[in-house]
Amino acid sequence: MKAMIPLRQENQRRIYLEAKKQVNDIFIRRCLDLDTVVMWILHRRFGFGKDRCRRFYDEYKPTTGTFSEMYGDAKYAVMREDLLRDGIDIETWVNEK
Repeated sequence: MKAMIPLRQENQRRIYLEAKKQVNDIFIRRCLDLDTVVMWILHRRFGFGKDRCRRFYDEYKPTTGTFSEMYGDAKYAVMREDLLRDGIDIETWVNEK
């Protein structure tokens, strides 16, 4: 059995902050990847031009920003219910194989 060496509080804090930074860096990269896929589909598949993509992005980004800032306050359930009223069941689509 390996002996555990207790870490000083300052070292624990440094490790925590570094882990938090790495998670944030990964999250930012994944957001960029997702934004890229959305813009590519709108542009290539639906014919959105540069200006229309930009208008979409300017509406889209503040909404997704809520996720990274305060996930608990995000209104995703409300948005899903709104879409569902219009026959858009995104939850079912996500769970389809």
